[in-house]
Amino acid sequence: MTVRVCIYLLSGLVLLASTNSVFAQGYYRQDELPLMETKPAIFDEVKLDEKLGNKIPLDLQFTDQNGKTVTLADYYKDGKPVIINLGYYDCPMLCGVVLQGLTDGVKKLNWNPGDEYRILTVSFDYAETSQLASDKRDTIFATMGGAKQVKGNGWDFLTGSRDSIEKLTKATGFGFKWDEASKQFAHPAAIVITSPDGTITKYLAGIVYPPSQMKFALMEAADNKVGSFLDQVVMMCFQYDHVAGQYTLAVTRLMRFAGWVTVVLLGSIISLLLIREFKRRRLEQSNG
Repeated sequence: MTVRVCIYLLSGLVLLASTNSVFAQGYYRQDELPLMETKPAIFDEVKLDEKLGNKIPLDLQFTDQNGKTVTLADYYKDGKPVIINLGYYDCPMLCGVVLQGLTDGVKKLNWNPGDEYRILTVSFDYAETSQLASDKRDTIFATMGGAKQVKGNGWDFLTGSRDSIEKLTKATGFGFKWDEASKQFAHPAAIVITSPDGTITKYLAGIVYPPSQMKFALMEAADNKVGSFLDQVVMMCFQYDHVAGQYTLAVTRLMRFAGWVTVVLLGSIISLLLIREFKRRRLEQSNG
């Protein structure tokens, strides 16, 4: 018992240290554009209006990368949390950066889309076609070594009608607007985390999605029904910071956890000592 607890404790501390180092690598809120020296005024009109607790309309119809008509409900049937990535496939700048950030996070995450969770990349440009979606999917999957990490329809790329797009972006609070000057859409940089019933549980804003952040958000969305015991232990030491838009170390929780572990360790050691003393006395009595 003592050895097992020590292993969990040491492993947890290693994970905590590595997670904190990931946080230090850089994180951007949705209203920060690190690739630009100045932010165009149009971005003030396309804020991300977080709709936490809102349910997305699962009856909305879209077309997948194969030209097949699907509904959002098709991706929620097996009880997995779903990441929604809104953008458009012909985007010359921000969408590609966001999508690459998501791809990097997926590659480093020790979970596979289609197993523990799903991803939906959805174009908000109703003029785009399923062929564009297919081409973008192939490009992204090529950077993942042939999509060996993706199981089945674990990561689909969708297009849709104006009505479906407007209803989905309204439900998620994701603003976008065509900028005639730059000939592109202005929009926030963020991914939306939804629970297995389609409830919006978290927004991860920015262009960098550390695997630890994604894992915590997915675990919370799934009501801790995904993830190992060690994942659950580590998550107890973190809390979501709505201002920073990320999970941060919860000092109070960490102190409580450390205290709990200390009590368990001390109790185990005392129990072992008592058992040894009891055995020693019985041995002395039998020899006497």
